[in-house]
Amino acid sequence: MHPFLLLVAASTLVCAACAGAMHAQSRGQRGDRAAALALIGFAWWGTCQILYHAHADPEVATRIARLATPGWIFLGPLCLQIFISAARAEDPWILRAHRSLTALSAVLGALALATPWVIEGVRPLAWGHAIAPGPLFAVATAPNVIGASLGVWIGRRGAARRSRSEDRRRRWISAAILAPLALVGVTDIWLPLRGIPYPNLAPAVFGPLALLLLWLRSRIGQSPLEPAQVANEILEILPDGVALLDAEDRIRIANPSLARLCSRDPEHLAGEAWSSLFHSVESEPERAELRVAGRNPVPVSTSSAELTDPDGGTVGRVVVVRDLREMADLQSRLLLSARLAAVGELAAGIAHEINNPLAFVRSNLSQLEERWKQLRPAESLGEELELVKDVDDLIEESIEGVDRAAETVRSVRSFAHAGSAVREATDLRPLLEDVLHVASGQLRNRVNVIRELDEDLPSVSCAPQQMRQVFLNLVVNASQAVEDGGTVLVAARAERDAVIVSVADDGCGIPEELVDRIFDPFFTTKPVGEGTGLGLGIAHQIVAAHGGSIEVESQEREGTVFRVRLPAVDPE
Repeated sequence: MHPFLLLVAASTLVCAACAGAMHAQSRGQRGDRAAALALIGFAWWGTCQILYHAHADPEVATRIARLATPGWIFLGPLCLQIFISAARAEDPWILRAHRSLTALSAVLGALALATPWVIEGVRPLAWGHAIAPGPLFAVATAPNVIGASLGVWIGRRGAARRSRSEDRRRRWISAAILAPLALVGVTDIWLPLRGIPYPNLAPAVFGPLALLLLWLRSRIGQSPLEPAQVANEILEILPDGVALLDAEDRIRIANPSLARLCSRDPEHLAGEAWSSLFHSVESEPERAELRVAGRNPVPVSTSSAELTDPDGGTVGRVVVVRDLREMADLQSRLLLSARLAAVGELAAGIAHEINNPLAFVRSNLSQLEERWKQLRPAESLGEELELVKDVDDLIEESIEGVDRAAETVRSVRSFAHAGSAVREATDLRPLLEDVLHVASGQLRNRVNVIRELDEDLPSVSCAPQQMRQVFLNLVVNASQAVEDGGTVLVAARAERDAVIVSVADDGCGIPEELVDRIFDPFFTTKPVGEGTGLGLGIAHQIVAAHGGSIEVESQEREGTVFRVRLPAVDPE
């Protein structure tokens, strides 16, 4: 074999190996994929060149030379794609030019394979064969020249927007890519068109170019053709949004979390100006509102770090975006809890102040009843008997009313008391009676309340005050769901090693599509100003913390049943 063919064979193997390595490290980046495809094309070109140089039959050599066409005819579109990806050029006319060049190369490649218009034949030489250009050979090479020239222009266009060190590096890379192309233009295009026999050096020189690209990747720590590569697997599972920006603060790479925050695809974020994603910036520079199409802005916090090249020049930055909606929800909960605690303290104070006058009114009424029994005549006739009975009834009703008011005040004070989070064996029957008494203001004269509380309920281990909060919320919700004259059923029964407390109503019910969301924080079906959406969510958390469960069954316009299951205390 001629020494020239050995050089081509070695370069072909290098191109094939480097193409595999480039593709394995590309992580789907278009520029790296284009470079890998170009190297595969060079390997195919070199393989075909070895075969048609070594074959003795000119007709077979011609067919092999035509089979080599796909290896070089797409060089221009691939080269242009490399520069487009490196410069993040998103101009519509550039993208249309790339598509047009690709289509033209495909048409010319088909003509080269099927007709002698691009490669007419081969001529025997000392080292094998040289191709004889057809009438369209110069046209077939035109997309390569156009693609390379347009790519160089795109690279130079962005020079003013890059740091000096980055611009020097890119010029070096461009020169390393274009120098072999210029040599190929001479040996493989201009000389054959002039009829000057000369070895086709293209497959031989692209092996060193492939090694240069891989060395640049390992030297710089990133692809010289694409933005900095990061650990994509980690970025995909991070809950926070992460974006890699270039020197102009345009997005090069965005992880899926950031795309979800913006309600967009990661590919659509590429090339966007970073500032265009934000609705407004607050007084603190690290806090902002992320713009979301068709939805309210999302409050976020941002932090960033600069990216530098080996020469110390700034080439961009990495920005981390954290969703603050959960923190805002927690702050709202804390504020609501503080307001509720303040209301509870106020209620407890009012109840205490009311309790004192009620106490002496009750005492006075008791004494009045005793004195009246002593003073009233033992037997009265006519109208006097009716008057005596009226006075007896008035005193009895007054004592009953004061006792009811005192019981209400006692229940309010008990419920408003912060209580202890320490769990203790608790009988739920009196606890449920207290809850119904506190809620009597919403239930009396409007709702029929039915109690079905088993006599032999086992105790449960719970924080009584927290359980009061759970059951009061369920009872109040049930009373609000029914119309006047409706029914609310409060039942408690033992079931194996648990106590089941159910609160049922025959009200409006819950739509089927909303049943799964009623325990979500801040979700409510009540009008604005009448509900916070926290009651059921907090009740669910309290019951779960006690090792129990809360279930709901509902049919629209028929009613709703909530069942709270709590572990019973072992009697032993």
